[in-house]
Amino acid sequence: MKLTPFIVISLVIVIMLLSGCVPKEQTIKIGVIGSLTGNLAAQGTSQVNAVRMAVDELNAGWQGKKIELIVEDTANDPKKAATAAQKLIEVDGVVALLTDSTTMTMTVAPIAEQKKIPVMAYMSTSPEVTRAGDYVFRTSPSNLDGMNSLAELAFKKNGYRKVGILSEMVDYPQAVKKVFIASFASLGGVMVADEVFESSSSDVRTQLLKIKESSPDAILVLSQSPGTGAMVLRQIKENKMDLPILSNEGVANAESIKLAGDAAEGVIFTVPDFDPSKEKSAVFVQKFKGKYSDPPTWIYAAAAYDAMRIIAEAVDDVGTNGEKIKNQLYAIKDREGAIGRIGFDANGDPKMAFATMVIKGGKIVKYTD
Repeated sequence: MKLTPFIVISLVIVIMLLSGCVPKEQTIKIGVIGSLTGNLAAQGTSQVNAVRMAVDELNAGWQGKKIELIVEDTANDPKKAATAAQKLIEVDGVVALLTDSTTMTMTVAPIAEQKKIPVMAYMSTSPEVTRAGDYVFRTSPSNLDGMNSLAELAFKKNGYRKVGILSEMVDYPQAVKKVFIASFASLGGVMVADEVFESSSSDVRTQLLKIKESSPDAILVLSQSPGTGAMVLRQIKENKMDLPILSNEGVANAESIKLAGDAAEGVIFTVPDFDPSKEKSAVFVQKFKGKYSDPPTWIYAAAAYDAMRIIAEAVDDVGTNGEKIKNQLYAIKDREGAIGRIGFDANGDPKMAFATMVIKGGKIVKYTD
C-alpha cells in the first residue's frame, strides 16, 4: 500500500494521541474571595466583573494555558472568608488568591501565608495590611497617606481645631481612624468625641447627640460600606447637625450618594488619585461599559482588573510555585495598568498619590476650596 502524505500525517497524529505526546492545556486555578452579596455587594459585584473580564482577555490570548477562576462570595463576613480560603487552597488547589476588603484580606492572610499562597488585594486600603505578611500584596494603596492628607487639610487649610468622630466597628474604619487621630493631634488638633457603631446598627442618634454636645468644628464619619455610611449621613441631616463632614471612601462613593441623597452633599474625603483619562484606564472603562453596560465602581474595579492581570503575568513568567510568584511580584517596580503606574515595595504595597474630593450636586469632584 502506498502511503500518501495524508495517511502519514494521520498516522502520526494517532500515534501521538495514543502515546500522550500531544501537549495538554495547562489549567491555572485562581481564587477570588469577594462580596457579591451583603453590605459591599455593589462594589463587590463590579470588582469581580472586572476580574472576570481580565480572565476572558487572558484566556483568549494565551497559548497552552487557561485560567480557571473560582469565586467565593463571602458577603464581607470574616468567618466565610476563612472557610473560603481553606477550601480554595486545600480542595481547589488555587495558586493565588484575590481579596477585596481589609477585613477579608486580614482574615485570609495568615491562612495563605502558612501555605505560601500569594494574595493580591484590590480594595484593602487599611494601613494594617502593610504588616499582613510576606505573601500579601495589594493594588489599592494604604490609606495612611490619605488620612494624613485629610488631617492636614482639616487643620491647616480649613482651620478645624476640634473634631468629633463616628466610626464603624470593623477593621478598616478603626485602622484609618488611628491614623487620622495621630496626624490631627500632631498638628495641634483635639478629638472632642470618639463614638462607634456596629455594622448591624440602624440608629446612631445617641452617638450623634454626644458628638453634637462636644461642640466640634467638624465631624469625621468612617464606614466600611455604602449602606452604613449613607445611614449615618441621613441621620446627621435629620438631627440638623450643621457641621462640615470629613470621611473616607466607605462613605463617599456613588452608592452612598444614591442611598443618602442630598445628605451626602459637601462631604470631603480622600481617595487614591485615579485618572480615568489615561490611556489604559480609559480603555479599561470603555471595555467594562461595553461588556457590562454599567460603568465600573470608581478606582477599585480597575484595581481588581490589574490584580488579576498582574498575578497572571507572574504565573506566565515563573510558573505556579507560590514562592516564585511572590518573588516575581516583588520585582515589579513600574507597571502601567488600568489603575495607573504602580510597583510594589518591600511590604507588597504600591505607592500612589491621594486626591481630596468633595460631593457637589450629587457628583464626586476634586476639592478646590
